[in-house]
Amino acid sequence: REGLARMQAGDLPGALAAFQQMVRDQPDSEFVPVAHALTARIHWTHGEPMETVRAFARMFASVKDAVPAYRGLAQSLERYAKGDTDVADTFARQAREGAEGFRDIYQYLAARSLLEQNRFEAARDALAELRRRHPDGDFGHIVELENAWNLLRNGQPAEALAST
Repeated sequence: REGLARMQAGDLPGALAAFQQMVRDQPDSEFVPVAHALTARIHWTHGEPMETVRAFARMFASVKDAVPAYRGLAQSLERYAKGDTDVADTFARQAREGAEGFRDIYQYLAARSLLEQNRFEAARDALAELRRRHPDGDFGHIVELENAWNLLRNGQPAEALAST
């Protein structure tokens, strides 16, 4: 409750500290994934994209349901946040061979991680392949996220937040 109250009051550092304390004090709580998701939002607001990814990794890892794909996604996101240079290939492989309900996430992450590695032509090709495979797909949210991510990378967190 303290984290939410601080977040609503605009005290993001206080909210972050409260969510982190809650996770330490109550690691078995069903609200831990929510605390990690809100932590990710705070990191995003502060222009910390890799901390955002790391918080999402922790969110998936903390889900109590027995969904093996969550564990794999959490591990992949953590590797991504740590700068693993092979992670784009891992994401691409998971997009082809991974758990059925998670392939779209991995497809996006494959293209996103290529952009992070400044492999722009490969990222363009990956997104073109997504559009070819899913001609009726709505990729507007991907374009918005790409724009926001690039604003963050260029030190413009306020603009990034406004664009999402």
